[in-house]
Amino acid sequence: SHTYKWLSDYISVERNLKLALQAAVKTANRGVLESMIRVELALMYFDTRNYEKAASIMKQLRKNNFAHVEIYNKGLIYMQEAYLHFLRTEYTAAKQLYAASLKIMEEDDSHCNTPIIYWKTLALYLAQGKIAEAERDLNTGLKIAKQCGIEKYTMYLLGEASTHYAKNGYYKQAYTYAHMHDSVKDLINNAERLANISELEKEYQTEREREKQQLAKKTLEAQ
Repeated sequence: SHTYKWLSDYISVERNLKLALQAAVKTANRGVLESMIRVELALMYFDTRNYEKAASIMKQLRKNNFAHVEIYNKGLIYMQEAYLHFLRTEYTAAKQLYAASLKIMEEDDSHCNTPIIYWKTLALYLAQGKIAEAERDLNTGLKIAKQCGIEKYTMYLLGEASTHYAKNGYYKQAYTYAHMHDSVKDLINNAERLANISELEKEYQTEREREKQQLAKKTLEAQ
């Protein structure tokens, strides 16, 4: 399921997680495995915007007091619950859960993943017209992404900033962040292309070395 998730094949993700769940109930470690798989299912449904199914699973996990749920995953669940409150314009509840999620990630030594919360609080503050708070969280997220060297978080933050500034009528800022997003995206794409070229060069050199060894072996055999 993890492999299919990287490929964005969510139909296969769901199928494999359900197969995993069927297998888990037959094991001696059922409770732990079921919780792990249900977390993945909830996050998968969230990714595909099937919020009703995601909410149902998250409600069940909360009802069980997050038994066997890793602390980092608990932070992710809090974050997604907060987003559902945000969609219902329940901003106070959303803010509280975002704060709880942020605290968990920082205590779990997952500081470098906190930008995924900051681009959500950015949207929360913009929806309330709190520009200063939105800018603060955007800059905090960008600073952490830079410190941790995670350029994709920088790209996502700028992309979310552009989207939500435009959505709330702040078109000048939206244009600025869209331009910054595209610049970072180009840098990431170029870096990935160079990495691919470097990998191909290594494969080519390895193949040439293999051919040389085979030729030397044939020469020796002939002699």
